[in-house]
Amino acid sequence: MIQINNRQATLVKYISKMGCFSPQLTRYAAMKRIVLQAWKLIETRSWIWKVPVAGLCGSLTHTLLMLTKTKLGILESFQPYQSLQTTLNYWSGEYVHPLLPWLISYLNGSTVAGFAFASFYRHLPGTSDPIKGFVAGVLGWLVMDVIFFPVLDLGPFATRLGLGPWPALFSLAMMLAYSVVMGAVYGIVYSDTNVRPSGAERPIRRRPSFRF
Repeated sequence: MIQINNRQATLVKYISKMGCFSPQLTRYAAMKRIVLQAWKLIETRSWIWKVPVAGLCGSLTHTLLMLTKTKLGILESFQPYQSLQTTLNYWSGEYVHPLLPWLISYLNGSTVAGFAFASFYRHLPGTSDPIKGFVAGVLGWLVMDVIFFPVLDLGPFATRLGLGPWPALFSLAMMLAYSVVMGAVYGIVYSDTNVRPSGAERPIRRRPSFRF
């Protein structure tokens, strides 16, 4: 139920009474109620924008790592985004712009992966946000190397490239660059309430329940 102050309640009541004489005022009263409802929803669901912010920060860190890799010429034959572009070209039968794989990565990192991390946050081991991000990154790395890389014709852990364990290790660094930063930022944006779980040495923050 929407909570409004006395002044707002008086105004809405006055406008409603005047509505019988003015259809414009009636519409204004309806619009005002909609605005009040929307504002209340934003206040109670503030986590909706906080999770993408944490995911975006992780994606930016991941991008910096990939740019550094390109600048230093590290594992030049291991180009997962080019492999994704090639796969998309094959599936669609048309040319796919090189920026599309990066856009997919940013959208996934800011939405799907971010909300998945937030949903499973309480089930991840660790007492700090970066550690939970680290654990989530390792799990994501296993999924990427075991399922995603074979789809891109790289083989499990990119073994088809013939570069030994280095592509797998670098993909782990890629994932951790994203997940650890996301976990740290996630903890910062939710630094509002303290809850001490059993066995914890210091208080940790309460997380939203993600229920509508």
